[in-house]
Amino acid sequence: MRRFIYLFLTAISVISVGHTAYAAKAKAKKADSAEILKNGREAFLDYDFDEAEDFFEEYENMQSKSKKPVSVEFEEWKKQLNIATNAFGRVQQIVVIDSISMPRASFYKAFNLSTSAGKAGLPKDFKLENIFNSNEVSFLSEEGDYFITTQPNEEGDLMLTGNRKLLDNTWEPVDILEGDFEKDGDYAFPFLSGDGQTLYFANNGKESMGGFDLFVAQKEPITGESLQPLNLGMPFNSPYDDLMMVVDDERGIGWWATDRNSPGGDITVYVYLLEEIRKNYPSDTENLIDFAKISNYKATWDPEREEAYKKILESLK
Repeated sequence: MRRFIYLFLTAISVISVGHTAYAAKAKAKKADSAEILKNGREAFLDYDFDEAEDFFEEYENMQSKSKKPVSVEFEEWKKQLNIATNAFGRVQQIVVIDSISMPRASFYKAFNLSTSAGKAGLPKDFKLENIFNSNEVSFLSEEGDYFITTQPNEEGDLMLTGNRKLLDNTWEPVDILEGDFEKDGDYAFPFLSGDGQTLYFANNGKESMGGFDLFVAQKEPITGESLQPLNLGMPFNSPYDDLMMVVDDERGIGWWATDRNSPGGDITVYVYLLEEIRKNYPSDTENLIDFAKISNYKATWDPEREEAYKKILESLK
């Protein structure tokens, strides 16, 4: 329930996204602190992080001069700005070969995974509705013997739960939150890669730059404990909801779902090519914001490989 309320509030807060005159509007008249804060938020959602920082600093100074406390939402937005600013300094260079618009309720159907990659979908899609009462997008392994889903805890926060199928076809719980793993906020949209060691999930806690962010956690080979999860950064994450990451090692392709193009509405699923070694754009790259946003996914293409990308897309069909 908490997650759906969060999504609703997020959708309301970004109705004015796309305004390009927020700075001029604020400077053209004597704005009060509430409007300064609003303009800072708009700048942040438009990836204008320097402008957002200026507005937030001005808001904080105004509150200090008037001896008024800053708002709770300001404290949260300031943390998100810091995370986003750091991520913007190391935007990963990837090749996105397709963009698919899907309804929010069924975006996972865009994932065209190899059998070896397992399955992403609702428990009822796996014929498990009588065992796991969950309507959350979940993961089932290739052999059908390992299942990860999302369940609310006693406080109502969504948590990831693992389940292993035994020889007698019953299921036993598995602790997948071993080690320095747990965060605040809600967990959702789990996916375990084919190596059985790399877990992707979404979380909207204090380490998110806004809404849900995508994280990856790997197991320590010897102890089996999950290492500290890492925020996947940009372009996979954004100030909006980035909901799920799945990878198909056999095909060398990944998918991730985000509502950055229509906050609170339809989901965009991007298809991208996996790379063995991470490479970031230089910080002085022209139009770096567009690569962070994925404003035009074809701008990530190598023109000399265009036919190769099209063949990959054909193979997915």
